[in-house]
Amino acid sequence: MDSYRRQQIEAKAKALLTEVGIDELPVDPIAVAKALDIQVHAKASDASGASGWLIRQGSDFAIVYATHVDNLGFQNFSVAHELGHYCLDGHPEHVFRLGNEHISRGAFSSSDPVEREADYFAACLLMPRHLCSSLVAKAKDGMAAVLSLANACNTSLVAAAIRYTEIGHVASGVVQCLNGRVEFCAIHPLQAHVGWARPLPRNSKPPTHSATARLSADVLSVRGAQEDSESLEASEWFSGAKSGIYLNEEVIGLGRFGRTLTLLTIEDGCLDEDEEETQERHGLRFR
Repeated sequence: MDSYRRQQIEAKAKALLTEVGIDELPVDPIAVAKALDIQVHAKASDASGASGWLIRQGSDFAIVYATHVDNLGFQNFSVAHELGHYCLDGHPEHVFRLGNEHISRGAFSSSDPVEREADYFAACLLMPRHLCSSLVAKAKDGMAAVLSLANACNTSLVAAAIRYTEIGHVASGVVQCLNGRVEFCAIHPLQAHVGWARPLPRNSKPPTHSATARLSADVLSVRGAQEDSESLEASEWFSGAKSGIYLNEEVIGLGRFGRTLTLLTIEDGCLDEDEEETQERHGLRFR
């Protein structure tokens, strides 16, 4: 998704909030849906396999969201994702091309650009830049800011971490792992500073000496939402990265979700003066 499309989607989400009269946190996506005359229903907690459904019957629409993951942030994001399919140009035609029911599956790992756009819309709707930028600025950098964002916006840590990479003041990237294997890696804000190295591919392993590898190997720590941290060269994380650049790694277990969430940020002193000046002009800073 290019930057222009991101701007379009963010503007669409902001316009929707204005339309329904929401100007404070947290944003309730169910209230947004109802303001659009979309029915919203919770799926039974024993029904798993998907995160949300957008259903069309004539000119009427309904959203069904999963509750097998007992997490308000996950459920809010599921509803907001379906709102993205309803609101974004071209999405209804795409998702209903084979019938009147569209099924979405969470975890941010879809390769379908339409699903990625709906994810981005959901993040912009639940964590609008104009309401969240000052909140993030007041928080400590890194995972502390992610936790503050998730708590204030009633969204998942994963969604908050990805949004933080876009509206935070520290260039950062996100890695999610399941059973010690990468599910997705979003490092675009970091790429310009580590030599445009490629993100870790799906099913690859994090660095052997990383905190992510340590925590992923301990199921009880993952389920207990334990945290760990480490400092490694960017080249240990990403093939082709510049030497001499170190990344702060903060990882947290995601409880019954069974995943680990890793936030990577560039350490102090790893950028030359020209790079630091460039980032200051773009509103970023480094710890």
